[in-house]
Amino acid sequence: IQQLTPEEVARFIQSGKMEVCGKLITVNDVKVVRKIKDGFTDFESNTDNDVVVLLDKREEQALVDSWRAREFVNRVQQLRKKVKLVVTDMVDVYFESEDVELTNSILNCAEQVNKTIRGKWETMDKLPADAKFVAEEDNSISGVGIKIVFTEVSA
Repeated sequence: IQQLTPEEVARFIQSGKMEVCGKLITVNDVKVVRKIKDGFTDFESNTDNDVVVLLDKREEQALVDSWRAREFVNRVQQLRKKVKLVVTDMVDVYFESEDVELTNSILNCAEQVNKTIRGKWETMDKLPADAKFVAEEDNSISGVGIKIVFTEVSA
């Protein structure tokens, strides 16, 4: 069976039966598995015997950035809830990540973050020396440490 050509396999699937070594087999007796040629490691394949689906497994940086930004917003919302802030309570948000890639991902998605976090949000290096802390928490996003600080709204 493994020696069949793609054309022979296609005919087998279409007819639903085939004789192999003097025995009649049907599509219910075997599972046809299609594989991608060696060297195509960025794709995963699957089939329903009619359609082959190829999934591109390469990471798209824009999607990774967007996911990290959503997780950042989620951590900010969790901290707001933890310190019992209500929707109308305004705070400035500052953050610092252990990984520059995480920081860049969040900053690259500023428009997305601004849709949820009302008010100012900045990296920790822009935290004013006289800022009055409301809350702070060490958290992580995908195993990377991130510190989030809330301060009273600056004038």
